[in-house]
Amino acid sequence: MNPYELARAALEKKQLNAADRGFSAILKKAPGHWQAMRDLGVVRLHQGRFADAEKLLRRALEIRPTDADARLQLAEMFFALKRSEEAIACYEEALAVDVACERAWVGLHRVFDGLGRGGDALERLSHAADAHPDSFVLQVCVGDMLARLDRHADALRFFVRALRIKHNDPVTQIKYATALYFAERYEESVAAYELALALTPSDAFCLSQKGNALFKLGRNAEAVSVLARALESKPGDYDALVGMGATLWRMGRNEEALSFLQAALGVNPRGTAAFNNLGHVMAALKADADAIVMFDRVHELEADSPLDSRLTAATCRLRLGNYAEGWRGYETRFSVARHPIIAPEKYAGAKRWNGEDLNGATLLVTAEQGHGDTVQFSRYMPMLARSVNGRVVFAVQAAVQPLLAPSVAAWAPAGNLTLASHLGELPHCDFHVPLMSLPLIFGTRVETIPSARKYLSVPQSYREKWRSALPANGKLRIGIAWSGNAAHVNDHNRSMPIAHLAPLLGDASVDWCVIQPGLSPFDQLSLTSVPHVFNAGNHLTDFADTAALIEILDVVVSVDTSVAHIAGALGKPIWLMLPWAAEWRWFHDRTDSPWYPSARLFRQPALGDWEGLVDNVQQALIEFARGKAASELGSAATLEFVM
Repeated sequence: MNPYELARAALEKKQLNAADRGFSAILKKAPGHWQAMRDLGVVRLHQGRFADAEKLLRRALEIRPTDADARLQLAEMFFALKRSEEAIACYEEALAVDVACERAWVGLHRVFDGLGRGGDALERLSHAADAHPDSFVLQVCVGDMLARLDRHADALRFFVRALRIKHNDPVTQIKYATALYFAERYEESVAAYELALALTPSDAFCLSQKGNALFKLGRNAEAVSVLARALESKPGDYDALVGMGATLWRMGRNEEALSFLQAALGVNPRGTAAFNNLGHVMAALKADADAIVMFDRVHELEADSPLDSRLTAATCRLRLGNYAEGWRGYETRFSVARHPIIAPEKYAGAKRWNGEDLNGATLLVTAEQGHGDTVQFSRYMPMLARSVNGRVVFAVQAAVQPLLAPSVAAWAPAGNLTLASHLGELPHCDFHVPLMSLPLIFGTRVETIPSARKYLSVPQSYREKWRSALPANGKLRIGIAWSGNAAHVNDHNRSMPIAHLAPLLGDASVDWCVIQPGLSPFDQLSLTSVPHVFNAGNHLTDFADTAALIEILDVVVSVDTSVAHIAGALGKPIWLMLPWAAEWRWFHDRTDSPWYPSARLFRQPALGDWEGLVDNVQQALIEFARGKAASELGSAATLEFVM
C-alpha cells in the first residue's frame, strides 16, 4: 500500500493520530495533494478542530472544485455547528456537481427540517426526480424520503419509476412492497414481496413482512408458513417472532403465541410490539390483570406509541369492572386511526363538551363505532336531555335513525332533543361529544349503569309491516344470528360458523327466523337443507325492520352483534352466545348483564368450543319451551275455571 492508502486505512479505522501523521507527511512532500488535504480536514473534523477542518476542506475545493465529498463534509460540519445557511449552500453546491447525490439530498432535507422547512427540500427533490425520470438514484431517494415521513402512498410512484429502470433490483423491490404494506394495500404487497423473494429467496425481512401482510388479510395459515421460513433463514429474528406470535393469537393458539412473543422479548427486551401482542394473548386467556401490565409497559417504553396499548388496557379494565379507570382510558380510542361516522368537518368550530353548563347552547352527540354501540349507548340520551340546560342533537347512522326516532319524545319530554342522520347536514352546534364518552361524563360504575328493561320502541309502521310475517301455528318463535360484520376487528372471535348450529336449526318443532342480513353464499346454501327456517335477512332494510321482527319473537339467540343490542333494548329475551374471552361489555363468567336485564349469557366452556355452547343453548331452549307450555296451559285452565 502506498502512503496515501495507508493513511486512508487508518482514517477508516478511526485511528486518527496515525491518519493525521500520514496525511500531514504527504502534504509536506506534495502540498497540492487535494485528496490528502481533504482527508486531513476530515481528521480535524473528527478531532473537533473545526476551524482547521474548514480551512483544509476549502483549500481542497479550490484545487478540485468538483469534489463532492469535500463539500458534503463541510455541509455536515456546518449542520453540526448549527450554521444552517452555510450547510444549505454546501449541499446545493454538491448537487450542482451531481444532481443524483442521495447523501446531499438527505442532508439538505435534514437541515430544512431543523428549520421547520422540511417540505422545501422534499419538493425540490421531487422536482429533480421528475426532471430526471431516468435517474434510478433520484427516484429511490425520493421514495425513501417519503417513506421515512410515513407518506407511503406517495412514495410508491417513485419506487415504480426506479423499478422500471432496474426491474431486477431486490432492495428497491422490497422497498416498493413495504410501501404497499404501509399504504394498507395488502394484496398487492404480498404479490410484490413474492417478486422480491424470487430475487432474494432467503431475505428474512422480506419473508417476515410478507407474513405480516398475509396476517392483515386473515390468511393466517399461509402467514405461519412464511414466518416459519423467515425464522429458518434468520433464527431469532424479532419481527418474525412477533409476527408469528400475533398470527398464532389470531388463530386461538395462545400458548404457542406466548412462547414466540417471550422469545421476541429475549431478543429485544424493550420491544413494544412484543409487549403489545403479549397483552392481547393474555386478554384472550382471560388474564386481564396481566394483560394490563403488558399494555402499560408499551406506554412506559414509548409514550407516543402508535400501538393501541392504552385503549386495549382500558378495555381490560372495563371487563374487570374497573369503570373509573376504564372509562378514562377509553378516551384514548381517538388516538387510534378510525374512520369517524360523523365527519368532523360537519361540526367544525364546536368545542368538546365535558359536562359543563350549556347555558342554552346546542350540544351535538355523535355516534361512533358500530350500530350496536349506538343502540347500547343511546340509553344515555334521556339522562342527557334532562340534565343539560340547552338543546341536544343526536347524530346517528342512517340505518339506525328510523329505530330511534319514536323514542325521542319519550326521552326528552321538554322537546330539547332532535335526531339527525350522518348522511345529512347538521344544524349549528356550539359543543360536541362522542356518544361513548357519556359514561365517563356521567361517572358510570357497574352498579349505576342505566338499565331500564326497555328503552326503545318499534315504529308503528314497521310493526304493521311485520305483524303477520310468521305463521300463527303455536310454535315457539326463535330469532337466530350467528355472525356479524366480517370487517369487525374481532369478528374471527365473536362470529360462529353456521355448521355449529345444526343441532338447533334441525329442530322443525320451532319456527326459526334468521335475523341477520348479508349472509355469505355458503351460509345461504346451508339453509337450503333446513326449509322450515325462515330467512328474513333479505327483507331487512334498516334496524327498525330488525326491531319489528324481534318484537314478534319469543326469544332471540345471537352472537355479539347489533341484533343482540336491539333485542336487549326492546326488553326481549336475548340469549347471547359469547366466545371464551368476550368483549369488555360482557365482563367475565357472568350469565347476566347489567346492561340488559333481559339478557342471558352463554359462554364457550373452553376456548373455541362453540359445540359445547350450542349444547347448553339447546338444553335451555327445551326448558324454555316447557315453561312456556306450562304457562299457557295454566292460563287456559284459569280461563276455563272462570267461565
